[in-house]
Amino acid sequence: MNNFKKVVTMVLAFAMVLTCVMVTPAQAAGKLNKATASIYAGETVQLKAKVKSVTWGSSNKKVAKVSKTGLVTGVKKGTCTITAKDNKTKTAYKCKVTVKAAKSFGFTAKDIYVPTGGDAITYPGKAIKGATYVLDGKKLGKKSYTSWTNTEDGDVYAVITFSKKLTEGKHTFAIQKKGYKTVTKTFKFEGVKTNGMFIDRDGDDVYMVSDGILSLFCTPKLDGNAYVVKIDGVEVKPLDSTGMNGDGWFIVDIDAKNLTPGQHTVLVTSEGIPDGETTITIE
Repeated sequence: MNNFKKVVTMVLAFAMVLTCVMVTPAQAAGKLNKATASIYAGETVQLKAKVKSVTWGSSNKKVAKVSKTGLVTGVKKGTCTITAKDNKTKTAYKCKVTVKAAKSFGFTAKDIYVPTGGDAITYPGKAIKGATYVLDGKKLGKKSYTSWTNTEDGDVYAVITFSKKLTEGKHTFAIQKKGYKTVTKTFKFEGVKTNGMFIDRDGDDVYMVSDGILSLFCTPKLDGNAYVVKIDGVEVKPLDSTGMNGDGWFIVDIDAKNLTPGQHTVLVTSEGIPDGETTITIE
C-alpha cells in the first residue's frame, strides 16, 4: 500500500513539473520567432509560431492588428500584445509590440502629378533620399527608374522617370520610407491624345503666347522629324528650345515679338503627318 502511494505521489509530482514547464513564459516566448517587436505605424512585421496550428489575436487592434497568418500591422502609436494561441494545447504564446508614430513627407496623394507622357510621375519638394517606389504592387528596381529634383521656374519638385512607359488604364503608385507614412496614389492613366498635327486639349487652344514666345503643342510623332512652320504664309525658323516635355507633347517655340496684334494663321507641315493649321491671336 505504501509503495502504491509512493508511485501515485511521484506521478502527480511529475505531472506538476511537466505542467509548469509547458507554461513557463520563457518557453512560451520561444515558440514565436520574436518575443518583442518595434515598428512604425503603417509598417508590418511577420510573426511565426513554431507549432502546427494557432489562432492569432491582438490585445489592442487600435494600436496593432494581426492577420490569420501572423502578419502584424502598426496602426497608431502605443503598445499591445500579439498572442498566438495553440489550438491543440490552448497555450498562449505572446509578443509585445511597440508602435511608433510615423512622420509625414509633407504632401498627400493629391499633390502627386502624373503627366500624360506616361514616362514620369512628380511630387512636391526635393527627391526623397532612401525612398522606395512601388508601382502596381511591385517595388521599382534601380534600373527601372531615375530620380531627380527639378528647380525650374522657381518650383521645386521631384521627378521619377520610368524606363518603361505606363500603359493605359488604372495604376497605383506608392512612396515608402522607414519611419514615414506611406503615400499612395491610385489613378487612371490616359496618354496624350492628338488631333492630326496638334494635341487634343479638350477644347483648349493648341497654342500659348507668353513673354513674346509662341508655343505650339504638337503631336509627339514630330519628334525627330523635319517640319516647316509658316505664319501667314511666310516660313519662320523655330527657336532652339523646341522639344518634348513631360506630358509627351512636342512643343514648337517661335519668336512672336515681331507679330502684330490681331489674328494670324499658323501652318505646321511634316512628311507622314497630317498638316496642322490653326488661328492664333496676338494681343
